[in-house]
Amino acid sequence: MIIHLWPMVILGISCGEKLHSDPWNQSIVLPSGTAGEHFHAVIEIPAGESFQFYYNPLNETLDTLTENGGPISLQYLPHPVNTGFIPATDPNSGKFMRIDVFVLARRLDPGKSYLVTPMALMSFYEFGTSREIVLAVPFEQKYKLIPATSFQHLLFEYDPLKFAIQHWITYRRGLGSVHSFRWSDELVAGAFLRKNL
Repeated sequence: MIIHLWPMVILGISCGEKLHSDPWNQSIVLPSGTAGEHFHAVIEIPAGESFQFYYNPLNETLDTLTENGGPISLQYLPHPVNTGFIPATDPNSGKFMRIDVFVLARRLDPGKSYLVTPMALMSFYEFGTSREIVLAVPFEQKYKLIPATSFQHLLFEYDPLKFAIQHWITYRRGLGSVHSFRWSDELVAGAFLRKNL
């Protein structure tokens, strides 16, 4: 799913709850364009993190979701992969859009962009809303966690990783929040990105 505006309701948090700029983050310059079959992904939440950071296009920094004067921590297992977005622009309005991406890699720095290769597309319904998340791996060898670069390789050699990611998405926001989960290969993921960038 492409989100046209910065999400004001995330993890069941109401619009009345404050978001504030995280002081340790500098201004983020969004990358543009593609590099052949590779795409630029901006990391918001690194692997192993529980606190929730999201890019705010209004001030071009990472913001922290807060509640009762403190940052909100995901009340579940920490993020198993690096999460973020591939930036895009609405062709009609020219406004910022985002395509959600999970980057299966070593822990990456939040606020930075990395060149990634799409490996799969995850499609599901969450609280009744259709969603798509691209699963990608880093292009640069130094960031790689596994050698897989195709969905078939992931399926045959690292199926427990695939299962763990799906399980985390399915239950991170509560039992019954996600249904109709399906996987598509890297060709579908690449076509999805090119269509929406």
